[in-house]
Amino acid sequence: MYKASDRNIATSLFLSVSITIFWTPSAYRKSDTIFYLRDMLNSTLYNQVTDNKMETVIENEGCTIPQVIWSPKQLSESYMKPELLKPCQSIRHPLLKNNQTHIWVLDENLPDHHVNKFVNFECCYQATQYIKRKNKYTKTQCEYFKNYIKADDEYVRVTCRYNLKVIYEQFFVFATKKPFTVHRPHSFVKLQNDTEYNVIILGLGSISRANFHRTMRHTSKFLAERGAVELLGYNKVAESTFLNMMPVLTGMAGKQLKKTCWPKARTTLDSCSFIWERFKDEGYYSAFIEDSNGNGILKDNNYGFSSPPTDYYLHPSFHETSGKNNICLGNEFIYSVSLDHLENIIFRTKSSKLFALFWESSMSHEYLNFPMVMDDTYAAFLRNIEHSGYLNETILIVLSDSGLKSSGGKSLGGKFLAESNLPIANIWVPQSFRSEYSVAFENLKINSGRLTTAFDIHATLIDLIDLYAIRNPEIATRASMNYTNRRGISLFLPISGSRTCAQSGIKKRLCACRKNKKTTLKKKHKKKVLRS
Repeated sequence: MYKASDRNIATSLFLSVSITIFWTPSAYRKSDTIFYLRDMLNSTLYNQVTDNKMETVIENEGCTIPQVIWSPKQLSESYMKPELLKPCQSIRHPLLKNNQTHIWVLDENLPDHHVNKFVNFECCYQATQYIKRKNKYTKTQCEYFKNYIKADDEYVRVTCRYNLKVIYEQFFVFATKKPFTVHRPHSFVKLQNDTEYNVIILGLGSISRANFHRTMRHTSKFLAERGAVELLGYNKVAESTFLNMMPVLTGMAGKQLKKTCWPKARTTLDSCSFIWERFKDEGYYSAFIEDSNGNGILKDNNYGFSSPPTDYYLHPSFHETSGKNNICLGNEFIYSVSLDHLENIIFRTKSSKLFALFWESSMSHEYLNFPMVMDDTYAAFLRNIEHSGYLNETILIVLSDSGLKSSGGKSLGGKFLAESNLPIANIWVPQSFRSEYSVAFENLKINSGRLTTAFDIHATLIDLIDLYAIRNPEIATRASMNYTNRRGISLFLPISGSRTCAQSGIKKRLCACRKNKKTTLKKKHKKKVLRS
């Protein structure tokens, strides 16, 4: 801890390098929402998503997905401002602030918390640490401070008291420096090929492709302007987040998944072969960040992991917040804290390679219009990693598990049910990738108009582990083989237009196709538009 005499200098330094932007209730006035809707309805991107002149989203021999047509009135009724979204506590007058090395008290806000005598005020710094030999998480003893403190731990809770009464509590996460470790035998200790790319998966829980464009138009615009490939026929394979994402992360589903990952009712997922282990074997740091206990990927499996599955694992910090406001972490929205944490991990590991899975569900899981609040934060995150040059070394995948069927507990009706089968799936690759692996990239663009699933994302991730497999000659060789009936096909290989839901591992009730068997495609005069 610093001496008190150093406080003013240290605080000035901290303030100069730490900037936090807070959302305030005035950010979403009714007039703002009207302008937002007007801009949304008139935007080029929105018209591309719901073009009334286009009868289909994709149209192939094996699968045709009809366009869902909306009127401006219908959309305006569904996308009013997020009135039920309350700001986090003390968002206007936070008592604590931090950067990546320290936490300090904002003296100017002490009166807002009714602190009159500094002598009766103190804060307790307490870390949550994983003890490997005991295979469990424990809390450290309180370390008290009045002004500021150095943060050496990954998960921290600070509780401030005045006259022995708790007046403020804040949780912090830090991207601490970690030595590279191997989890499995026969893995590489050092990345052999420095041309490999970082792989970042930005997961958005319960957001359909159409709803992504409606509510997160700045993020959508960023991806579109930079040539990200959107999988228009990306169809969910299950109802729950867990069963939609496990095919991405393991390539497995159904009985095979249960037998391999949790053969017994109370089994944890530690023995399951996750894709991040494959990247870890090749010298990548790994990160798994979820912003929710209740609505995350592992919601359906209550036992989760007995030990951290990745180098950076955010989940332990949320054990501290169980039963509290599930969208806030102290005075900030959890999604924002988590996304900041991912950005800090990125720059902490920038001299190495990183595989990171970020999964947001705290804001998007319950209400159709809440993603509007996240849009600027996500767009800013993408701009930051672009300006730093990191995006030029990274494969970025933005995807969801499903669209919403209800909002705020109310059923959304037929059109939303149709959209819920088609989650967002965008893949961005750098210019160097497009040039070096030109055939693979052309196939990826072709597959934008094909029926695709989470199993295909997994097969694509496997290809990214060993880029030799997607060089132009290798792609030509692989494309000549018979792989049409595989459940999971790499998106760097051409996927047949005759592909059906049955071939793709999609259950009939979840299939968005209105033609899932061979047709002549001659009846184009017939309407393929959903009018429900």
